[in-house]
Amino acid sequence: MDPDLPLPLLGGQSPAQFMRRHWQKQPLLVRQALPGVRPPVSRRELFALAAGRHFGGQA
Repeated sequence: MDPDLPLPLLGGQSPAQFMRRHWQKQPLLVRQALPGVRPPVSRRELFALAAGRHFGGQA
């Protein structure tokens, strides 16, 4: 991999640019970095799981 070629996964930045600008300095949010990826559970299912007793939440 060429560290100077821009990558969609890094928001169009090259790995070298990412390392200089963001690595252990500031967060980088890249929306749709992996197109087509779907969450494993729906929002409703996630809230239901979080409200249940299975995760040691407050009782």
